[in-house]
Amino acid sequence: AALYSSLRLIRSSRQFFRRSLSSSADASAPPAAEIAGGAVNQFAMNQYILACTSTKQAAIIDCGASSKAELEQFLTWMDERKCNLVSVLQTHGHLDHVAGLNLIRQAHPEVPIHMHERDLPLYEGFETRVAEWGFQLEDEAKGSLPTDSLHLFDDDKKSIEVGGLNLEIIPTPGHCPGQVGYYEPQTKSLFGGDLIMKGSVGRTDFPESSPSDMTASLKRVISLGEREEDFVIYSG
Repeated sequence: AALYSSLRLIRSSRQFFRRSLSSSADASAPPAAEIAGGAVNQFAMNQYILACTSTKQAAIIDCGASSKAELEQFLTWMDERKCNLVSVLQTHGHLDHVAGLNLIRQAHPEVPIHMHERDLPLYEGFETRVAEWGFQLEDEAKGSLPTDSLHLFDDDKKSIEVGGLNLEIIPTPGHCPGQVGYYEPQTKSLFGGDLIMKGSVGRTDFPESSPSDMTASLKRVISLGEREEDFVIYSG
């Protein structure tokens, strides 16, 4: 109960959405960030853009677009606002969350992909899991995922910057070993991956899952709610 009283969940639909968010300290100030997103691929995974309005730098969070058409609406959104894509932030390495990385690599070869090192086995096993799940991909999205632009981090990394936005990295294992959340404190926005969904939490019945870790992660997010009083979760 404490958790659900302290946050608001956003579960996007197939329709692309966008929000402009001011700093929580001054609602009358110009927006500190813009957030856009929508569901992609056959699993309806929520992919997001977080853009810093002052620097025009942006990040894609969970690049799961399985076709060029799906990815294009995100690239167009950034182009229309003259935003520069500076990073891809992965909450975890499950196939529906990384399905668009070959496509983004073709469009932006130099952009770094950030992910927790504990999900590297999932990342490296992408092709096997695509076959096992019958996951649908355009030809350009198939194949092993990029490694030259992959930047792995461990639990010692506490934050990452997107322009003038400093995102806190919150370890949230359970659904998988390397899942993290990215929390932006100015706008009180948490990009939570598959930790929490509307009316439920992420699955813990995969071989790589841990129900006990999931419980600890949920308690960690509850403590964030106690610290911030109110924030928004953008779920995967």
